[in-house]
Amino acid sequence: MKGKPGTPEGWKPLVLHHEHDEPLQSEFLLALGRFMDAYARAEVDLVSEVRNFIAWHGGKNSFGPLSEVVAVLSEKLPVAYLLEAAEALLERRARLTKAQAARLKECTSHMEDLRSLRNLLAHQPADLDPFSEVPFVAMKRRSKGGDIKLEVTKLQPEVLVNAAEDITTAVYLYRDLLYDPSSPAWERRQPWRYTRAQLLKQHLALPGHK
Repeated sequence: MKGKPGTPEGWKPLVLHHEHDEPLQSEFLLALGRFMDAYARAEVDLVSEVRNFIAWHGGKNSFGPLSEVVAVLSEKLPVAYLLEAAEALLERRARLTKAQAARLKECTSHMEDLRSLRNLLAHQPADLDPFSEVPFVAMKRRSKGGDIKLEVTKLQPEVLVNAAEDITTAVYLYRDLLYDPSSPAWERRQPWRYTRAQLLKQHLALPGHK
């Protein structure tokens, strides 16, 4: 359907979905702070638990007591390296079943999804777009081969509340699975509240670029 004369085909008028009101902004900032705080606390707990697990079960190697090696590495390397080391020790010690390995992988994959969300919001501000049904928009700028593109992520405040709940739960479950791969806590868990599908993503090219 064509718009008014002189307008591009497929053009649609803007619809105001949200006002620039204090309550909506405050709701988002409160949810953002809750998620960031929960993530920081969970990450500290995760590193501490994994370091303890490696030191307890790893013994010594050619570099000396593993606890000292881990203490140095955990200050310099991403948390993912610590998790890989802990899971390698667990596999050597417990010989995980396929089901147990799948539980551990699901837990680490979900923590990785939450880490990606944390990194996005730590480096790209999310602004209120009054013309978007999903109100808050974070934009990441990418340059490749002379082209400039925007990766747009839209989200609701409740997405961050869900993520805050999940990161705390995920670290708790991960710790339990390290020490007891058949932990009943896994069977009692609730479904994850946050999923990547709750984020609306778009890829846009800046005007004048491919």
